[in-house]
This record gives sequence, structure tokens and C-alpha cells, in this order.
Amino acid sequence: MNNNSIYDISITEILKKIYINLSFVAKISIFSLILGLVIIILTQNTYKSSVTFFPHFQDMENQNIRELAGIAGFQMGSKSNEIPTTLYPKLLNSIPFKKELLETKLLLNEEKIIYGTYLINQKNIFSKIIYSLKYIPKFIINLLRNNKSTNETKKNDNLISISSDEYNTYNILESKISIEVDEFDGYVIISVIDNDPIIAANIAESALSIFQKRIIDYKIKNSKSQYDFINEQLKLKKKEFYILQDSLANFKDNNKNIKSDIFQNKLSRLDAEVKISNSIYNDLSLKREQAAIELNKDTPIFTIINPVYIPFKPISPNISLILLLSIFIGFSISIIWIILKDFIILKYKKIVDKKSWTSSTFK
Repeated sequence: MNNNSIYDISITEILKKIYINLSFVAKISIFSLILGLVIIILTQNTYKSSVTFFPHFQDMENQNIRELAGIAGFQMGSKSNEIPTTLYPKLLNSIPFKKELLETKLLLNEEKIIYGTYLINQKNIFSKIIYSLKYIPKFIINLLRNNKSTNETKKNDNLISISSDEYNTYNILESKISIEVDEFDGYVIISVIDNDPIIAANIAESALSIFQKRIIDYKIKNSKSQYDFINEQLKLKKKEFYILQDSLANFKDNNKNIKSDIFQNKLSRLDAEVKISNSIYNDLSLKREQAAIELNKDTPIFTIINPVYIPFKPISPNISLILLLSIFIGFSISIIWIILKDFIILKYKKIVDKKSWTSSTFK
């Protein structure tokens, strides 16, 4: 009972202190609200442009079995020339994809500029200083490593080389673009954020085009290679067939009045060579048509569910959330200070008195 009365008295005292210092609470809350308004004014609007699409693959011969396996709780492997949807984010963050996306041409203030240059110029002075300070330790470590290494290694031309500026730009790009894959329904969402809504939409459209192109190139890699090989062989055999046809025609024209057995033997051989060449040529023509059908069958189709559009409403700053948080933080800080003020002052006085007593004792 005694504890409850003490608890009631302490709560009462706290409420009394808050009531007495209501003006202080109001001042701190208003000051915090003003800070929130300043943050809103200084923060640039950020827009988000997205595209939703569904990839269709023609290889569906085991689709029913795979659906039954999915119901049973396990997955069956797909063909080796298909990229699993779980690797789509890796593809989006790959260096070749970033390189191509950063080469996207934009029209900014009636001037043509590539996206990579736009990202570099977009950073303000403050963000550049923070970004540079972040990589100073890494720069020093790399510098020390380079000084320790005495053996020069020859660069392999087949390896991708990137500069520090490109590396920094890639990191900026990773914060601008994202991908979301719904493994259950199969749709994919690519999103791009930027301070300019038109640029966000343009880069989203370019990212979609590059992404689809790379998926298609990977999917049809084998069938495209086979088609190209057959097509080259067909060109060679076509040229060879025409040469043999011309040789046979010239032989007949030059020996119109000759009826010897040797002439007949040569004519038969040339005629047989032409027929064999013609047969090979026709066979390759048929195989090329089959390879073209296979290539077309392997080429995935992308159905756009929600196309790219220019956003009109920014996703940040969230004005209502910032204002609410500002008022809440200001109110909380003022209440905490009112409750702990006497305790803090008392502690401070004790520390000062102890120091003064210690100094007077040693004197």
C-alpha cells in the first residue's frame, strides 16, 4: 500500500512538473517542428519509376510435371540454358549490365549527356566530401599494397578493368536501381529512383531493354550458335554448288560435238558432283530452317504488365512522417529533460562538491 502511495505521489509530481513547464514543452516541440520543416525544404524530391513484366519461355514440355512437383513441395531443375529467377538480381548488379546502362544517352537541359556523367554531376559538394572520406582508409591500404609489390604483372586483355571513378559510379547506381522477383507468380519488377522523374522513367525503360536483351542472349546462346554455324556452311556449299554448275555448263558448251567415251565419263562425274553438291545444299537449307524454328522457339517473350510511366508524386521526403517524428522527438526530449533535470543537477553538484573537497584536502 505504501509503495502504491509513493508511486502515486511520484506520478503526481511528474505530471505537476510537466504542467508547470508546459511552455518549455511547447517551445521545444515547436523548435523540433521547425527543424523538421528545414529538413523537408532542404531535401530534394525523389521519384520512383517502375516496370512490371512477365517472362515467357517456350520450353514447356515438362511444365505439368514441374507443377505437380511444386505442389508436392520440391522443385525440378530447369534446362541449363535458362537463368534462374533467383539470379536476376545478380544479373542486374553485374559489371557488363552496369556498363551498358551507364552509357544510356539522356537529354538534360537540351544537351545530350550519358547517364554515368549525370550521376557524377548529380552529387553535391557535401555528399562528395562524405563519399571521399569514406574511401580514404581503403585508398591508403591499396597505396601501401602497391608500394610493397615489386613484381609487375602483365594485364590480361580478356579481363574487365574498371577505374576507381567507375567503381564509385557503380556503387551510386546500385542505390538507384533495384529488382524484385516474385517466384510464386513469376513476374519481375525493375525500379529506378532519381530526383528527376523523367530521367527515372528513361533509365527504367533502358534497364528493361538491356535486361531483356541479356536474358534473350543467354537463353538462345546454344541455338544461335548452331544456327550461325549451319548458315555459314550453307553459304560455302551454295558457292561450291554454283561453281560446279558453271563448270558443268562450260564443259558442255566446250564439247558440244564430241561424243567419245572419255567425254561421257567426265560429263557423268561432273553431273554426279553437281547432284551431290545440290543434295548437300538442299539438306543444309532444310537444317537452317529447322535451326531458325528452334531459335525462334527458344527466344523468350516478355509480357509488360505495368509499363514505365513518368511519376508525378515523389516517394520522399515523406512530409507527414517527418513532421510527426519531429513533434514526437521534441516532445519526448522536453519531457525527459523535465523528469531528469533535478536529478542531473543534483548529480552535477555532488561531483563539483567532491572535486572541491578533494582539492582543499590536498592543499
